[in-house]
Amino acid sequence: MRTLENIADDLKTILSECVRSVHFIPGKNLPDDTNENGDLRVLSGASLPAVILFPEESGYRNGNAVQTQTIRLLLVDSFTAGGDSRASSVWRLAEQVRSLFPDSGRTIQDVFYLPVSSGPAEGVLFAGHAVYQIELLLQQ
Repeated sequence: MRTLENIADDLKTILSECVRSVHFIPGKNLPDDTNENGDLRVLSGASLPAVILFPEESGYRNGNAVQTQTIRLLLVDSFTAGGDSRASSVWRLAEQVRSLFPDSGRTIQDVFYLPVSSGPAEGVLFAGHAVYQIELLLQQ
């Protein structure tokens, strides 16, 4: 079985096709990684667009024969105030990332990745950034 760190490395390799930086934040609350302005410390204008890998729950199925892990991909890009196109870059990024994980799923290094949900990231706000999330269910 691949470790969470191995899976994060696999995702970083795949996602680097679409973004400038990929950050892995294991077992933390995102607000712990923000500065006093609400900006995520790992983000800077030079590293955008970016994806933040945020692992959530894990478990087992089929009598412990299948390990499952949920990982949230937070897609982050600059937010331009005013106008309808202010968050269009993050929508385009979401289309690119979703194409890497088809609805039928994808296998990478013996881990099966199935997209579960996607949409604007509710409750996740970083000052000056547009955020979109894609939730993946991993099985191995």
